[in-house]
Amino acid sequence: MAGTRCADDIKFNGSTSTEVMGHEFSHEGVNSEHISYDQYEQEEEKHEEVDVDYMDEDNTNVEPMFDYHGFDEGYNIDSLEDIGMIEFWNIRDEDRKPTPEPRCGCSEMMEIRLDAPSSRWFISYFSDEHNHLLLDLRLTGLLRGHRFMSEVDIGHMINMKKGGISVGQIYQALANQEGGYEYLSFTQRDMYKKIAKERHQLPGDAYAALKYLEDQATNDPSLYFNHHMDADGTLRNLFWYDGLSRADYSLFSDVLAFDATYKRNKYMCPFGDTYRWLLQQLKVAMNGKAPVSVITDGDLSMKFAIEKEFPNAHHRLCAWHLIRNATSNIGKPQFTSMFKKCILGDYEIDVFRQKWFEMVEGFGVENKNWVLDMYKKRHSWATAHIRGKFFASFRTTSRCDGLNSIIAKYVNSRYNLVEFIQHFNRCVDHIRWKEIDERDFCQ
Repeated sequence: MAGTRCADDIKFNGSTSTEVMGHEFSHEGVNSEHISYDQYEQEEEKHEEVDVDYMDEDNTNVEPMFDYHGFDEGYNIDSLEDIGMIEFWNIRDEDRKPTPEPRCGCSEMMEIRLDAPSSRWFISYFSDEHNHLLLDLRLTGLLRGHRFMSEVDIGHMINMKKGGISVGQIYQALANQEGGYEYLSFTQRDMYKKIAKERHQLPGDAYAALKYLEDQATNDPSLYFNHHMDADGTLRNLFWYDGLSRADYSLFSDVLAFDATYKRNKYMCPFGDTYRWLLQQLKVAMNGKAPVSVITDGDLSMKFAIEKEFPNAHHRLCAWHLIRNATSNIGKPQFTSMFKKCILGDYEIDVFRQKWFEMVEGFGVENKNWVLDMYKKRHSWATAHIRGKFFASFRTTSRCDGLNSIIAKYVNSRYNLVEFIQHFNRCVDHIRWKEIDERDFCQ
């Protein structure tokens, strides 16, 4: 087609239909015309969605052709009735929520055909006549056909997300970096969709988590991890311990505090049935070294696991949980106050026994099951009975509760396994860094 110009040189802005028609596309491949029409959209500031009609390129009896229309081409059935083109039948769904109708009969169109001898695409028809107002330039990024995330944008998003930054904050940061939201080529919803797509592309959450730990072990030879799967191959338990944690335990393993409360995660898996397996892995990771003492909130599954795996360890019940249970089971503030003295009072055993029976008989609760159970367990909570056993001044699991509040800032129940491990390790790194006393370090 002599005398035509390539699409690379086309400047649509201000061009007439006659000037545009006949232009060829120099790009290789069937997708070259998309680039040209996108160029037209940007230069003409048309700013509307594009609909593409494809004809069969494999059918040799039909000339390959692409028709480009705006989504506002044609009419819906309501509009046709309004302009008197057809008789309207009452087919409306009364329960249907009304939605905006973008079609208004706009005749804008560009038709592209293939010139078989030269195997080049050319514009065979072009009309830029609109019967409606054009979209504000600042809103074009909201159009579906204009939205995309570049590899650079995706990389920034992933890195900031690994740092614990929320998607909303990432979106704000990227908008600020570009100079405003109108300069972003994607929406916050696009970011969520991209994150979901990345997750679905994982070969399997359990497999990905194990692979991640294997990779971590190459940089940390002392890292220990193990897992347990059931008969159908479902991951049930996962344990990991990095090298620095193993070194810490070898020096400070006298007292362990366990918080047996849990929040169900996205897998709806409780923690109670894994305690014994957990303690077994702890012993393996620590070369069989057992703690001197253990303090828990009284969970029966944990109590059983401790008795089996750490039979020589002293087991202490959390004073805070005991006082709370006294309030819920007896419901008398004066009893709770006296019970607290029985827990913490540094009495001789005979004195403790005397005060206990005076208290329960005075309130008439000596036959209550909870009271009887507490007296049987007195060797695990009364200072009179645990005197001389080392607990490093631990009386409660409150430090665990404090740690939970810190961890909650880094992880949540919606995370998959890989994300949980990554953010949990990030939390541990932060705690370790805070423990470094800068003044002592400088000295």
